Amino acid sequence: MKKASIEVILLLSSIYNRKQLSDLFKEIRSLEVDQLETVLARLEEYKAKSFGIASEAIETALEQKRIQLEKRLEQDRIELEKKHQISGTAQEITHLLLNRYKLKVPAAAKQLSEELARRGRSSTAGHEGSTKASFTKWLSQLCEDMPREDVMSAALNLTTK
Repeated sequence: MKKASIEVILLLSSIYNRKQLSDLFKEIRSLEVDQLETVLARLEEYKAKSFGIASEAIETALEQKRIQLEKRLEQDRIELEKKHQISGTAQEITHLLLNRYKLKVPAAAKQLSEELARRGRSSTAGHEGSTKASFTKWLSQLCEDMPREDVMSAALNLTTK
């Protein structure tokens, strides 16, 4: 490639206004046909490389976003499953204490709190509740704060006394 065609390619990569574009056209007009063909071939290569680099960057960014979204969906799925298990355990304990063993809400809450305290598990879930709904909510919080198996074990131990 001749010096003039190299200069044209360099000029193309640094055009920022109309005057620079006008100067470029003057340079192009001064080139011969074989030089113009060389410049056009180089421009095609440059364009292909530029689009290739841009498309790779876009693909990489999209892949990273997809991976982040998949991780978040997995975390959300795990959290939802955990909440479902906690809710199910709280419902089981509520049914066991209130329906099967016929304890009243305040008595069931008090006895369960005492049993957990005996096992070295303090209730950080707040007030036990005086209604079935608040009792179940309290149990859910307990199951979230400590292993669900411990809460279930303490509830089962209440029934054998």
